[in-house]
Amino acid sequence: GLGDVTSAAGYTVFEGEQLMLDFVGKIKFSTADANKNLGSGENNYSAQLDGFYSLGKTTVLATAGYKVIGAPAGINVNNIIYATLGFSQKISDTIRAGMLLDIAQSSSNISPGSRELSFFVSNKLNKTSKIQAGLMKGFSDGSPDFGFSVMITGAI
Repeated sequence: GLGDVTSAAGYTVFEGEQLMLDFVGKIKFSTADANKNLGSGENNYSAQLDGFYSLGKTTVLATAGYKVIGAPAGINVNNIIYATLGFSQKISDTIRAGMLLDIAQSSSNISPGSRELSFFVSNKLNKTSKIQAGLMKGFSDGSPDFGFSVMITGAI
């Protein structure tokens, strides 16, 4: 069945010649079946500030965010601060590649926070859509050992 679904909306609060700042809100809807231990049964809410600084064909990017973790009654979890630092390099008019370091606090007292390094390549399909593939390596017990992703994005 369908796992948890995340929805996000953003607003550009500043856009200059080289610098752009976006405010983004996210909701992870707990649509997975909590009775089968596939989810918590509670939503998560996040707010973050994304910054992008362009240096020619290279863009430096950073995120700072706060996540409110939903948990069932009787389960204690910590809300978390998280951050990302990375860069993206323009390879051609449609292709970019880059690297991201993601870190986050632990959501519980019994597990460590996450530390992950990701590499990605994206291909712009048209003005508003792109496809991106990535590989990830975790560096803490709170992160997966390895991961991969495929993402298709577009604007309405």
